[in-house]
Amino acid sequence: MSFIKTKMSSYVMFRLPEAAEYSVVRLAADEPEKLYSAGALSGKSGFVFASFFPSQEHPVLLFATDEISILPLPPAEMPQAGQTEIVCRDDRRRQYAADFTRFHRELAAGNFAKLVLSRCCEVETAVSLSPETLFMRACHLYPSMFVALISAPESGTWLMATPEILVETAGTEYRTIALAGTMKGKRDAADWSLKNREEQRYVAAYIRECLKGIAADITEREAQTVRAADLLHLRSDFTFRLNDGQTIGSLLEALHPTPAVCGLPKDKARRFILSNESVAREYYSGFAGITGVCGTTQLYVTLRCMQIDGRKCRLYAGGGLLPSSTEQQEWDETEAKMQTMMRCLCAEQNTENDV
Repeated sequence: MSFIKTKMSSYVMFRLPEAAEYSVVRLAADEPEKLYSAGALSGKSGFVFASFFPSQEHPVLLFATDEISILPLPPAEMPQAGQTEIVCRDDRRRQYAADFTRFHRELAAGNFAKLVLSRCCEVETAVSLSPETLFMRACHLYPSMFVALISAPESGTWLMATPEILVETAGTEYRTIALAGTMKGKRDAADWSLKNREEQRYVAAYIRECLKGIAADITEREAQTVRAADLLHLRSDFTFRLNDGQTIGSLLEALHPTPAVCGLPKDKARRFILSNESVAREYYSGFAGITGVCGTTQLYVTLRCMQIDGRKCRLYAGGGLLPSSTEQQEWDETEAKMQTMMRCLCAEQNTENDV
């Protein structure tokens, strides 16, 4: 299945976690502003959609929010029980196995402490579902997640329901989180494996080190188990204030991409991923949200997402690899993560409130 970026009007729909309303941004001009680094967001305001690696092909998109509508969430048109809408699915299993072998070899050799390997699954539905319908379904299914639908000629159309905060502000105080480790569960407590705990510690240590040079009044909460749909994760919360002379742009340059979506060491890991991962991530594992709007910034890592093109949808997921990782376990983790978007397409799936 091929995904072709066609000429379209640019718009954004988003719903903040736990909100009873959603926001719509439509541009008077055809295109959002294009930027080519996270640092270029300093002094800017609007809705941001950034790629894993900002470039000429996949720029940071900035949607002006001068005219924004805030509307109450209507009831969602959910799939009917017993209805099967998926008529074609391509998981690229062999491709993932080859990628895993290549990534794991580097970890075993000690060249990286951690690498995140992602994959995609392409599905085709029996009927064409409007992106707006899928957005409303995601809002209904995942009330505690950040849900966004973004469409622009440069990016195509993307839907996400993500649990991971990259940066948010409350006055002069900033907040970020270290989110890593994944397991299925129906309780808010979990017996975490050594691999999951080690993975989360890597992310927390990286954030701690990033903040040392640019922030003050740093506080870190002990890692706790949190739930996102039917998956459990380990999360540490950080609050801090930026030092004089530091900006949102310099903070984003330091944090993005975090080891939760990239690896360690960061720059070396990102270069390796771009050269060796079979999947072109594009905007998956980037970030999205508002910055500088009414003095507020709320940015989220683009996880649990899919690209939409009529009846065709490309779902993305990834997992952190350590030397102790096994291919089947990592594959199963990506399968579980893809269920977040699959529930928006198919009937008979649990909602976030069911687990």
